[in-house]
Amino acid sequence: MVGRHWNKTKLTMSSPYSVADMHRDFVVLIALGLLPLAAVMGYFRPLPPSAPSCALILVEGMCCEITAQPAIEELSHVSGVISIAPRYRDSAIHVALAGDRPPSANSLWEAVEKSHLRPLQLVMEDRTFNSRPVE
Repeated sequence: MVGRHWNKTKLTMSSPYSVADMHRDFVVLIALGLLPLAAVMGYFRPLPPSAPSCALILVEGMCCEITAQPAIEELSHVSGVISIAPRYRDSAIHVALAGDRPPSANSLWEAVEKSHLRPLQLVMEDRTFNSRPVE
C-alpha cells in the first residue's frame, strides 16, 4: 500500500511557455515596433516557477497510516512543502518542495520530531543528514 498523497497546491499550467518562446516573441514584436504596446496589454506571461525539488525522510517505526498521520500534519504546516507521500514499507516520507522557496532541512527535521516520530535520515537533492541539521 502506497498510502494517501497529500497536496497543498496544484502545480498545473495552462500551456508551457519557455524562454525560447519568449525570445521569439520579443524578436517579432521588436521587428513590428509593437513591443511597448504588447507590454502595456499584458501579452507576456510570467515564466513558470522553478521546478519543485524533493526530500526523503527516513523515520523509525512508521508502519501504517495511523503512525504517519501526525508527521503528515506537522509537515503540512511547513512553508514551502507542496506534497507529502508516506511509504510505509520503507518507513519513509517523500516530500515535494517548492523550487522557488524550499524549506530548510532543519524545519523538515523538526516537523517530524514534533510528531513524536524519530527521524533517522533526511536526504535532500544536494545533502544528506543523519542527525538534526545545523543551518
